[in-house]
This record gives sequence, structure tokens and C-alpha cells, in this order.
Amino acid sequence: MNLVEQNQNGAYPFYTRNVGSFFCDKYTHEGTGVIVAGEGNFSPKFVTGKFGLHQRAYFITPKDSRFSASVLFEIIENNVDFLNAVAVGSTVRSLRRFCFESIPFYEDADFRLLSAELDSVFSYIVALQKESALLKREKSVLLRKYF
Repeated sequence: MNLVEQNQNGAYPFYTRNVGSFFCDKYTHEGTGVIVAGEGNFSPKFVTGKFGLHQRAYFITPKDSRFSASVLFEIIENNVDFLNAVAVGSTVRSLRRFCFESIPFYEDADFRLLSAELDSVFSYIVALQKESALLKREKSVLLRKYF
């Protein structure tokens, strides 16, 4: 998807390479995972549900049953400096698949317990984010009446 497909009144979150939050009318992905912009700001976003994804952003899901999307998020979040260091390009720094595949973490660790604990915390965070998004939309509708 491109930025022209954003619609602040859209039904689905739209994740781009920008830090801000956007919405769109259709979704391109459904699931739980981590989104990282392919260019610019490499800070990850934990997502779940249906959403639109910009063409220069990655949706990453765990391929290893030892850990969940919440642990994957923490691995990426704690390695943003590493991603900045291995990004390619001279003017606009970009991430490629090898950048994610080379993130250092304890491969032999069993992350199942951590996954279980983080998953409950992330579920609560996601619920709060959804509530916050609804309140922001209500505020926007209210303010349109006056401004």
C-alpha cells in the first residue's frame, strides 16, 4: 500500500515508515507480529489483528515455536542500534532481510516462559491501544463540529 491510501476515517490501522498513526479502508495483513519500517525509523511496533501495511515496511512473525511475537518484538526493540549499524545505503538507510537474520540473541535459550508472561502483558497493552484509538477518533469527530 502507498500513503495515498490512508484515510483518517478508515476502519483499519495503517502502518507506514512514519512514526505517526494512520488508518485505511482495507487491510492487507492479518495476524500478530512486529512491524519495522524498511527505511528511516527502525523502531518496531507490536501489532495484532487486521491492518494495512505500507510497501516499505516489514511484517515479521516468529518462525520458531520457542518464542512468540511479544518476544520477537523485545528482541528487535533491544537491537534497534544494531539495525541502524547494519542498515545499507548512503543517503537513506534501509533494512534488508539479512539485517533481521543477523540480530544477535541467545539462540539456545528457551523463551517459552518469557513468551507466556509477555503475551499477557502485550494483550493488555493492545487493549489499551485500541481504547486510545477509539477515544482519539471520538475526539476528532467532536472537534470537527467546532473547527
